[in-house]
Amino acid sequence: MADNRSYKIGTASVLNGQTTVTFTGGTALTSNAKAWDNLTFYGHFPVEIESIDAEDALTLAAPWPGPTIVQGAYVITNTGLNSFAAPQVARDVIAIAEALGTEGYYRYVRPDLTGPDPRKGDEGQYARQPNTGKEWVKQGALWTFTGVYGNFAFATSDWDAEIAYGARTIVPHQGKLWVSKRASTGVEPGSSSADWDVFYPFPTQSSLTVVFDTGGSEIAAGSAIDIPVGVKSIIRRVRMRADGVGSIVLDIRRKAFAAGLPAAGDSICGSAKPHLTNARDYVDAALTGWSPQLNDDDGLRLVVESCTGLTKLSVTLYTDRIFT
Repeated sequence: MADNRSYKIGTASVLNGQTTVTFTGGTALTSNAKAWDNLTFYGHFPVEIESIDAEDALTLAAPWPGPTIVQGAYVITNTGLNSFAAPQVARDVIAIAEALGTEGYYRYVRPDLTGPDPRKGDEGQYARQPNTGKEWVKQGALWTFTGVYGNFAFATSDWDAEIAYGARTIVPHQGKLWVSKRASTGVEPGSSSADWDVFYPFPTQSSLTVVFDTGGSEIAAGSAIDIPVGVKSIIRRVRMRADGVGSIVLDIRRKAFAAGLPAAGDSICGSAKPHLTNARDYVDAALTGWSPQLNDDDGLRLVVESCTGLTKLSVTLYTDRIFT
């Protein structure tokens, strides 16, 4: 009915006790009347409209209580709040209110706050801080932090102390992937749990074990095992175990695989070569002086420099994959 207060084109007919009303005389009900409007035949009380069924037909919300009317004069009244838009708006408002009552809604936390206002919120309700991606849920009358949720940004190179990183940025560093918990510059991943967490979308840690086994005779100096690397990684720890107590010095050398076998000048161990001195077991997680980073096209050579009293030795290299 647009903004018109009433509509009365043509005539209308209805049977006593029925809800169907038909119209003649060129009516256009679908654009001029809506559910919840009132239909009134002159001389009778108004009846609420249930639905508009066609340009020339509608259904009443209750059976017509008056006498049968054939092509009688009528008026359809726009009743303000029950106008053409109000019924659907009211239904939408009711639906929204019911959804909020059963499913709840997010409370937004201002950027300058560290958490939701403890005085506000209902049990089971969630709160979110859009600028950080932080979320909370209210449980037992307290806001409980649930985590940081949002889109991630991926750095295109290793962590750099000169670069300013925003929150939720994934950065490769020291063989691991790290995710920033807040904006920072110059804070190295692993140095502050408030700034960084390890991010593991898939496994990054691995190990490789090789065995020198002479079948019962002492391992000879100069014995060597060659290994292609295959995956860009960094050695984090080396462990050795012998078949008994003895002494051995091992060198680990690296060279591009296509460039041939590594020589003594290609050692990655510096002065801290893996060794046993009258012992069975050895482990080094510090790797002081080492050059532990390996490229995917490198080859390694493990060389026994000296050995006394040992016939079997296992060497395990623990590595972290490097992502770039």
